[in-house]
Amino acid sequence: MSDETASEETASEESIGVLFVRRDLRLANNPILHHLSVDIPGVIKYTPTHLLVVYVLPPDQVETSGLLKAGEASPYPPALSENSHAWRTGLHRVRFLAESVWDMKESLEEFGMGLIIRVGSFPEVLESINSHYSRLKYGPQVSEVYIAKGYSVDELREEREVFATCTYLGIRYVSFDDRKPLVNLKDTPMSLMDNVPDEFSAFESQVDPLIDGGGASLQEPTWLPPFPNHVPIPPQSGPFEIPNTLVGLIQKLVDPVRLDFSFFNGLDLNGAMPLTRCVGGETRAVAQLRYVIKQGIATRFHESNDLEDSQECLRLAGYLSFGCITARQIHEELLKLENGTEPDYEETDGYNEGVTPGTKALRAELLRRDFLLVSSKKHGPDLYDINGSGPGRNTNIVWKSPNPAKARPDQQPSTLYIDGVMVQFQVGATGYGLVDAIMRQLIFTGHVGTRSHKLIVNFLAKFAGIDWQMGAEWVASLSYDHDTSLQWYTWQHYAGIGPDLSGREAVVSPVHEAFELDPNGSFVRKWMPELRRLTRLSNLFQVGTTSSELLLRFGLPGHVMVTNPVSSDTLNL
Repeated sequence: MSDETASEETASEESIGVLFVRRDLRLANNPILHHLSVDIPGVIKYTPTHLLVVYVLPPDQVETSGLLKAGEASPYPPALSENSHAWRTGLHRVRFLAESVWDMKESLEEFGMGLIIRVGSFPEVLESINSHYSRLKYGPQVSEVYIAKGYSVDELREEREVFATCTYLGIRYVSFDDRKPLVNLKDTPMSLMDNVPDEFSAFESQVDPLIDGGGASLQEPTWLPPFPNHVPIPPQSGPFEIPNTLVGLIQKLVDPVRLDFSFFNGLDLNGAMPLTRCVGGETRAVAQLRYVIKQGIATRFHESNDLEDSQECLRLAGYLSFGCITARQIHEELLKLENGTEPDYEETDGYNEGVTPGTKALRAELLRRDFLLVSSKKHGPDLYDINGSGPGRNTNIVWKSPNPAKARPDQQPSTLYIDGVMVQFQVGATGYGLVDAIMRQLIFTGHVGTRSHKLIVNFLAKFAGIDWQMGAEWVASLSYDHDTSLQWYTWQHYAGIGPDLSGREAVVSPVHEAFELDPNGSFVRKWMPELRRLTRLSNLFQVGTTSSELLLRFGLPGHVMVTNPVSSDTLNL
């Protein structure tokens, strides 16, 4: 526990602790639930008699108009991104979010507990809850609020708002360090953000020796303070109502943010869509972790091709982003494979063989996530700055923009033209097969791999020279595993303007990358049915190199990928 702030004690014999959950949607390795469930010898602590777990849907981040009562109007503006006006939480992520919250709700109900979902800002929700209990003259009163510390600008702002509201209302505020990272930096020089290096290699060399000394993850609680359903539960305030089923919640959250798929009418995507998709929640996260280890996917991680979206993918990023599982839990499960202590993994490659190249690479990826989390906290709002942050900040780059208010008066091509290019990028019609296939995969599945992400950032920012914020907001909207703490740093880095100067590497050829990542063209053909009959890889990866005779034969001469492929000022293909 850290930076605990106390105020007046409630005079009621019964008390309610309000736990705000955000990106810590799990029972296991949850420091707040652990604190409430155990007695530590020699430590005096105050535990409320009842616990109200609350998930807040902030209207500035999640579009909540689908939750309005019939005939009501929303008091909030649409939850759109600042530059691209894409939904801040789009189709795939809002579904994954709803599933993750509901899974925690059901897990808590097995304890006789519960979880409520409320629309509003954190101060609005807290004030509404406190006001509700204050009107119960002889009932329990809110005595404290618990929250796990976050990393992103939005999370830190929410914490300040909750603290200020608690101070105003006379409620005790208790915050905990979340156990999301693989390595605890609290007792290292990097507990001070200024000491966090800007290069991942330097960070990795310092923290890699700390992995084994990070302490065991916390077990799922066996007891928690009861749910306060012996008195009326605080209702949803304002014009909103919360569905009482997961299906209903998903429908209400998804309806306002549905995509227009008319561009893809008539395209045969049979065989492209995965047979299964990632379902949110701690229950699925634990099952997926055991699956990828048992099937040897973790052992082969160093050889993985992140273009895949099948069950052979690791697919743990979404669970890590929402805190359905933690890096430390993944590390401990890998130890069971490496040390041969889990009989269920006995037939898996690498069983009882110690650290393998695959498990080593997987831990390096977890450390990279740690690095991005603390870097996000270090650089804060600068990660949203179009000019970049840290040592890589560059005010001399002039980005092409579709927004007349941001573009230079003499911008060429025009803002209207760049707007059209952005649409091509979004729907996967740039003329470069691998870039387009990646964007199609993102639209239909919400998935984009690490190397795929690097390619599309490099393509938009360095190859095409277009405002990288436009792409960042679009990908953030659609990615089910988007984590603000990670993704904005990543976009600046691959655009060459981030804190780590290694991101300034030269522009990458989308055609060269295609030959390396998709050597037989199977991924592009899967997602680009218009191009499946092109036999030459050079044509498949750059449609404009196809002869006019073949274009005519396959009905492509008028396609925008042929008539207006995205051009580059930095690379001549």
